[in-house]
Amino acid sequence: MAFIKKAATCAVILSLACSQAAAFADTSTASTASTASTASTASTASTAAVEAASIFTPTQKEQVHPLLVALGDSIPYGFNLGNNQAPSPLAYPYLIGQREHASVEDLAVPGSTSTDLLHALTSDTYKQALAHASIVTVDIGSNDLLSLAEHFGLLKTPDAQITPDQLQQFKGAIQQFGKNLPIILQLVHKQAPNAQILLYNLYDPFDASAAALHALAEQMEGTENQIIAGVATSMQLPVIDAYKAFDGKQLGYVRPNDVHPTAEGQQVLASLTINFLENPARLVARARFAAMVIRALGIQPDTAGTLPFTDVKTGDWFAGSVNAAVKAGIVSGYPDGTFRPNQEMTREEMLQMIINAMKANGRYHATLSQQEIASILSPYTDANQVQPWAKEAEAIAVQAGITVGTGPHTLAPAADADRGQAVSFLHRMMQKLGVIRK
Repeated sequence: MAFIKKAATCAVILSLACSQAAAFADTSTASTASTASTASTASTASTAAVEAASIFTPTQKEQVHPLLVALGDSIPYGFNLGNNQAPSPLAYPYLIGQREHASVEDLAVPGSTSTDLLHALTSDTYKQALAHASIVTVDIGSNDLLSLAEHFGLLKTPDAQITPDQLQQFKGAIQQFGKNLPIILQLVHKQAPNAQILLYNLYDPFDASAAALHALAEQMEGTENQIIAGVATSMQLPVIDAYKAFDGKQLGYVRPNDVHPTAEGQQVLASLTINFLENPARLVARARFAAMVIRALGIQPDTAGTLPFTDVKTGDWFAGSVNAAVKAGIVSGYPDGTFRPNQEMTREEMLQMIINAMKANGRYHATLSQQEIASILSPYTDANQVQPWAKEAEAIAVQAGITVGTGPHTLAPAADADRGQAVSFLHRMMQKLGVIRK
């Protein structure tokens, strides 16, 4: 009963959003997810809403909407699209917030370099905002280069050539950016432990008609984008590809005689994140799903307990969620002492966690004999592919209506589970537990 009471916050949101998210039957492989989204364009937005709802922290109970925090410079600020006294409502963080029904705290500061952002992250204002964030966008690095270009007068002389000394200063700025970025993201992880962090790369603001500036930006920002890609890979973060979106389209997306996006350019930057958040085919890692499950049940992350796994460290955004899920009996690690937090889940692994969660809730106690398991799974031609440890959970999931398989006679137990399926499983679990209505 305690779990049900704590889950009330999520239930209000889920009861509204999941009715549409249920369009993602667990048959949502890449092809069927496309069909589902065609049938209901609202379904993809609901999927993002359900995931955001299911990773609320207890301190966010009073929030009606998830919180998006934008970090960076004048680009997420929306510079030159308003009075420049406050972030513009035309800036992409606000456009994302409108679509995702999220509150927005735009902490971007015009002129900020990566060093400036690193210092700002130590302030109480940033810490307090990030502590409540469900989504964090990070868009930084342009001014590390543009501040030098402006200092050298390059922006006023489009055909100017840089000197060897200037080139060395650009290289020094890029090197500093490479040092700052991983520290920035580590701090964001620490301060926003349950947030989805989205890292924007840098677009070239100069089109090919400004040949010298275009070539310089391609070289310098190209190097910074390589740094961004490398850090994102090492930290398992998605990169929002602004460079590709703006490439060859600067005349429409960048203000004339300026480096900042037009209103249309801001819309493009917003759409990149919206498309990422609403992609139901995105796969789900073990740590992310553990966080989703415990939030759905109203279980608080356990940040005080001893971490039992060699690859889960204090300070990892998911450490408290994994610890709580393990203590509740929802998930366990591997014999080698690892949890493998970033390993993507199969369908049978996800269903095992769902059934464990239903039992941990205290209102579901189903057990099956070997004969009952065999009988329930017998209609499925691939039942023999279900791992022995997962057979009972798979059978209970079928019996309880948590899964209907990927086809009339297939379970696809070893197939990767995507976010659309995760939301469907969570939705049905909460219906079965009586947390939300059918």
